[in-house]
Amino acid sequence: MRVKTFPSPQAALAGALAWLMENLLYASCGVLAGGETPLPVYRALARQGVRYPGVLLLSDERWLEPGDPGTNLYRVGQALGPLRERLLPFPLGLSPEQARDWMEERIRPFLPFDFALLGLGEEGHTASLFPGSPALGSSRLVEVAVGPTYPSLRLTLTPKALSGTRLVLFLALGPAKRQAILRVARGEDLPPNRIRAEEKWIFTDQEV
Repeated sequence: MRVKTFPSPQAALAGALAWLMENLLYASCGVLAGGETPLPVYRALARQGVRYPGVLLLSDERWLEPGDPGTNLYRVGQALGPLRERLLPFPLGLSPEQARDWMEERIRPFLPFDFALLGLGEEGHTASLFPGSPALGSSRLVEVAVGPTYPSLRLTLTPKALSGTRLVLFLALGPAKRQAILRVARGEDLPPNRIRAEEKWIFTDQEV
């Protein structure tokens, strides 16, 4: 795991945008994080008018009603603009187990992924893979998981699905993330270190 520190959050977001645009040029399938942190990157990408013929996957999804503004699909889709048409969503209209099985079969042909832009939580989670979660050791590509905040029920890509990805970038901004960055960079057994990728980076605005 390599860490690149930027002088400000804005500079780190710009670095993540440049990384994402470069990888979109050559990718057939990539993974995007939900949550607040990467949304400015997606909005900037939309403003660039980038065309991308491949498939985009969400790293995880919150188990809410289809179309709920709290879903990652809604929020990431709004930020991506026209590129939202490239998203392959988790099917929230099914039961969690049916959705897991459906998604697993849909993503299998795209393995290994070309890139993954992921987040990093204060306690070291990424996607909806939380420390101690049974999903970390799953032999599946997609799992039903439980998170600590509402909505607690989630669907997430597993380390098995994300391992083998050519390039993985964890975007972690703000002082609240500093300890998690240090722990991941030291190689502690946290979810980001369960992902075995060819190249892994953390982009941050924190000095570590």
